[in-house]
Amino acid sequence: MKTLSRFASVLILVALVALRFVQPVQAADPNFSALSVLRYAPSGLYTNQSSVQFSVMFSEPVDGATVDVSDFAVASAFGAVISSVTPDPLSSGAGYFVTVGSFTAEGLISVNVLAGGINNEAGQPLLTGFSGGEQFNIDFTPPVVNTFTALWLTSSLDIPITSFGVSDFNSGVAGYLISRIPTPPAVDDSGWSASAPTTFHVTGDGYYILYPWAKDAAGNVSSVYGTPVTVFVDSTAPIVNTFTATTPSASLDIPITDFAAWDNRYVVGFLITESATTPEAGSPDWTSPPPTTFHVAVPGPHTLYPWARDAAGNVSAVFGSGVTVNVELCNIVVTNNADSGPGSLRQALADVCAGGKITFANSYTITLASQLTVNKAVTITGRGAAYTIIQASATPNTATQRVFEVTSAGNLTLNRVTVRNGRCAGSCGVTSGNSGGGILNSGTLKAVNSAFSGNSAGRNGGGIYNKSGAVTVINSVFSGNSATFDGGGIYNKSGAMAVTNSVFSANSAGRNGGGIFNKLTLRLINSTFSGNSAVNNGGGVYTDTGTLTLKNTILANSPSGGDCRKGSGAIATSHNLIEGIGANACGIVNGANGNIVGVDPKLGALKNNGGPTKTMALLAGSPALGAGDNAVCAAAPVNGKDQRGQTRPQGDPACDIGSFESGLLASIIAAIIHYVW
Repeated sequence: MKTLSRFASVLILVALVALRFVQPVQAADPNFSALSVLRYAPSGLYTNQSSVQFSVMFSEPVDGATVDVSDFAVASAFGAVISSVTPDPLSSGAGYFVTVGSFTAEGLISVNVLAGGINNEAGQPLLTGFSGGEQFNIDFTPPVVNTFTALWLTSSLDIPITSFGVSDFNSGVAGYLISRIPTPPAVDDSGWSASAPTTFHVTGDGYYILYPWAKDAAGNVSSVYGTPVTVFVDSTAPIVNTFTATTPSASLDIPITDFAAWDNRYVVGFLITESATTPEAGSPDWTSPPPTTFHVAVPGPHTLYPWARDAAGNVSAVFGSGVTVNVELCNIVVTNNADSGPGSLRQALADVCAGGKITFANSYTITLASQLTVNKAVTITGRGAAYTIIQASATPNTATQRVFEVTSAGNLTLNRVTVRNGRCAGSCGVTSGNSGGGILNSGTLKAVNSAFSGNSAGRNGGGIYNKSGAVTVINSVFSGNSATFDGGGIYNKSGAMAVTNSVFSANSAGRNGGGIFNKLTLRLINSTFSGNSAVNNGGGVYTDTGTLTLKNTILANSPSGGDCRKGSGAIATSHNLIEGIGANACGIVNGANGNIVGVDPKLGALKNNGGPTKTMALLAGSPALGAGDNAVCAAAPVNGKDQRGQTRPQGDPACDIGSFESGLLASIIAAIIHYVW
């Protein structure tokens, strides 16, 4: 009985043990599933790591004893191995990390969860697997820098990068970097930029070797570039040492006499401007070597600024306050008949250099709006008195200004022009407002081969008022000029005047000196006065307190005032022909010093007899024929020529009196008449 009891106890014990290890089969839980497969380490799609880790999350905690590498499979087009499966300590048993490595190629890789091998904590199996989770793109190939160039020489501390080309055939270029060493930068270096840089900053001048780098999205960094770029940075501008120019300049092309510059490397360009603003380094106007001239468009003052540029593009600082040059052209051609503006006579006078010459492109009648002021030495040469006419008005006695004023600094030579219709009846010009209808002279005036007509003055000097300077008249004609007071043709106040080979005709004065009024020094040589009038004294000439030298000159046909009258001044005469007698001949006695007094000179009308100006020919039988002083005719300023340029004498042993030298026929006729009578 005891034995049976022990056997029964054993059977009961075995049954109990069996019950412990034999569990009943559980029914599947339809809610137990794999929820996701996500990238965990690294976090991005692209990677160049040797292994990656996925995070797998289930709908509920699982039985860890049922989870191992066999419950997962690698999805890729190349070989890879799941090396481990470990629980996620923060997921309360519902998450696992799956590590995959041993990659045999590049490309996309993911992990699938297999069904049947994993149970939840209730022992219920995972009936449905999971696929289509996140992927990694395995990329072990670094990008390639294809091109990299920079300016080899620059003035900027930010070196210009002219090209930076990179290619990558998988994950794509994710960063660009430039360094000065050949060691590849770390993938997490702070110098990476998302786009190719266009400059590289340095801190000072000198040589720099630049290395370009690129990285892709997987973290691969390019190899060292085979041809790094060497750059020289030069931020030091050149210095202009010297700059001089000729002033005044007689040309629109201003001569540059010295232009030198220094640079720490070398100067490659020189430039001159009229602005203190620094020129662009890229201007096409830079030249080398330095320019020897600088062209300006118009005369006048010009301030020039020199500049130098080096090879790096640095431009020198402004050269002080520049160099000012006054451009005064010495040969200017008048190209129109305008009162002012480009091409006009007024503009030419403003622009011409001291001692310069003004000519005319064509025949012009120039009507002035205001007087022309001459304050330097200048010669105006026209195309002939009949073709170059400078007038204050188109008609006599209507203007409100004279034609010219020559200041004390002026020196004017007029040649082959007509000065016409100037009028000073009120305030006229700068000084001596009522005198000098044609010209007011306070400097030096010379009129050659010219004509003065229709000029008038409210006081003195209808044609010319010589206030204090020197006047020379040669081969010229004064006709129809008038003065309310004295000096219808010319008033010589306090200067020296010489008149040679010239005609005075039909000039008038309200008081004295219809032709000329003289108060200081007057020389009349081989000239002709006819038809001039004065209300009081000296229809032809009145010399007041000054000195008159009268040689080889005709004074005749004065309607009023007498041909020649004098005040207290001295007179020196020889070989003149004066129609008047006594006081009307300045007291000159017939026969004394070769003078002929009280005889009609037999003059022709004032007309064109050849030559540059009108003349009064000696008619047949004129007592002036062959009656002149040869020594006077041969000497300067006559120089053996008459008003027309004809040689003196002609056909006679002696030259003729007056401005006109008759030809051989007239001399023969005169000789016959003289013989008969």
